Amino acid sequence: MPNVHIGTDAVISAGSIITHDIPARENISYVYKER
Repeated sequence: MPNVHIGTDAVISAGSIITHDIPARENISYVYKER
């Protein structure tokens, strides 16, 4: 599942910034959506 790994990396890099405004739970939900 290489596509999932790449998508997750993008979410993590953006999530680290978004986390300041959005709770971690939202980031996790978004990662699952990417899958």
